[in-house]
Amino acid sequence: YRATRDHRLIEEAEEIAERVVATGRTVKLEPMNSYQRRLIHHHFKDHPTIATWSPSDDARIKRISLSPR
Repeated sequence: YRATRDHRLIEEAEEIAERVVATGRTVKLEPMNSYQRRLIHHHFKDHPTIATWSPSDDARIKRISLSPR
């Protein structure tokens, strides 16, 4: 069950990342628990154009944007 849920979360994040690359605009994701945030961050950690972060004002929100690299 957990693997299926994790896979679905990653697929959704990939779709959003494609939209970010296409538009160049940051996307704010729904609130996530720490496990989900870590999963998303780990998935995109080596991605050449996508950066993820949790804003300090609301740590339960994950954002995906183009990397400033």
